Amino acid sequence: PRSILSSSGKIYIPTLGGVCVINPEQKRNNLVIPTIRISQFVTDTIEHNPARAGQQIAAGTLRYSFRFSSLSFSAPERNRFRYQLEGLDKEWSAPVSNGEVEYTNLPPGTYTFRVIGSNDNNLWNEQGASVTFHVDPFFYQTVWFYILMTFLVTSILYSLYRRRITIMRKQNEALKKVNTELDRFVYSA
Repeated sequence: PRSILSSSGKIYIPTLGGVCVINPEQKRNNLVIPTIRISQFVTDTIEHNPARAGQQIAAGTLRYSFRFSSLSFSAPERNRFRYQLEGLDKEWSAPVSNGEVEYTNLPPGTYTFRVIGSNDNNLWNEQGASVTFHVDPFFYQTVWFYILMTFLVTSILYSLYRRRITIMRKQNEALKKVNTELDRFVYSA
């Protein structure tokens, strides 16, 4: 369609339903707080449901990937995000426009990934979205393993001590026997 630029700066565009008037100088602020959504949670090659809380992640998982978005479409390229992995990060990240983050080699424990976002007018959704998960430890990272190893090391040290005491008693008895024979020999000589 053809459009006409008026002397006042307005643009007139003919349509089937009439004329559409656009005033480029009139700026409208987006006052709608955006909805934040975690759309994907992937560990190594396993995709998890980000809406389910308290997920168990197997020991040995190396890569944790999160994808999130802001449901504000007036200028999506100007949407910003801040994220934090509670249990690892001490502070929120700097604002980023990329809706994806990846963590690697998380130690065993419980984590909550939180993300907040803003629209094109820098209006932030402080509630945001979150997903909680638990990384299971390897068997050698459990308390029971440490207790078992402490018991095992203590048992080995005690066994070595008892063996040393037994050897010393046998040597002492042998020395007493030799000493007695030596006394008899000296007495008879």
